Amino acid sequence: MLAHAARIILIFAALQVAGGHWLALQSVAWMGMLVRYSQSEPLATAVEETFSGERPCTLCIFVQKGQSEEQKQQATQAVKKFDAVLGPESGTPLPQAAEWNYVQVVRQLSARAHAPPSPPPIA
Repeated sequence: MLAHAARIILIFAALQVAGGHWLALQSVAWMGMLVRYSQSEPLATAVEETFSGERPCTLCIFVQKGQSEEQKQQATQAVKKFDAVLGPESGTPLPQAAEWNYVQVVRQLSARAHAPPSPPPIA
């Protein structure tokens, strides 16, 4: 249940960041206009009137103003520069080279202690 709620919250956050709230408001405005125009005119004419943009409703105007203000804010934020200042080089010494001394392992094979069996075993 918690994972499902987290996914829903993540989807809403992504829509908010991507500007989905303006799309949702614009959709509500279009539906309201479509309902209002279809009460007095045929449906085809109501659809044409709704999406023509000639007579926007107050919610459409609000969405247009909000989108333009948001674009202006994003444009001013994009102009800001970030000047990185590098500090002085640190005086950390480099590691010294060390000589590795390995222990030499010498193994000598000794001769067999026992002679092989004289008649070979029968398999």
